[in-house]
Amino acid sequence: MRQLQENGKDVPLLKIWCAVHCSALAWNSVCSSVAEVNYLIRDAAALATYFHSSGGRTRELHKVATENKFKVLRLPQYFEVRWSQYTSQLLRSILTNMRAILMYLKTSPDADGYLKNLLKKDRLHLSCFLMGVVMLYSRFQMKLQSDSVLVFDLAKERDKFLARLATAKEKPVIGGWEELFLSTIKVILHESDESENEGEESVGISRDKTRNTNQKAKAASFVCY
Repeated sequence: MRQLQENGKDVPLLKIWCAVHCSALAWNSVCSSVAEVNYLIRDAAALATYFHSSGGRTRELHKVATENKFKVLRLPQYFEVRWSQYTSQLLRSILTNMRAILMYLKTSPDADGYLKNLLKKDRLHLSCFLMGVVMLYSRFQMKLQSDSVLVFDLAKERDKFLARLATAKEKPVIGGWEELFLSTIKVILHESDESENEGEESVGISRDKTRNTNQKAKAASFVCY
């Protein structure tokens, strides 16, 4: 503190440590203590590693995307950024690349497990829901780091954020991935007795471009093929 004051820097250290650091710890806690979220992010990270571990796979993925005019984002590597940013970038890149990834995995003999996980409706829905949560959380963190928020404002900003989270439980975040998911999803229900996925709902991804004019919707529409 003394060194910063001597350098003439007016940095709200108490706010930075108390609010931003604690909010980051809170997100880490959610990712580690909520089993469904933990498994989802772990599997998403494994999928990213699957492509990062082979230059050939990455090139083929981009080739599939280019040939089909799909938007493709770079899959992030672990610890390039802080955890909240990493999970946000990880989920966003997989959802945006979804059609290209599925088309590639269908032709890859060693990717059956990844393919099955991506096609599970509940997991896909959770990914879209988490993207909405992460978006709200990121805005909350940015607000805390801004000069417009003082230590005395933290409780009020926290309550606003919690209210937005409560709303997100009842209805999708406007313009978010869950809204897109619910508006375009079609389900394949496995009913065959011979299917190991009997009674489980899966989804497919259409090769057709969605009619939605939203740029995000053009990148990935959740529709049966």
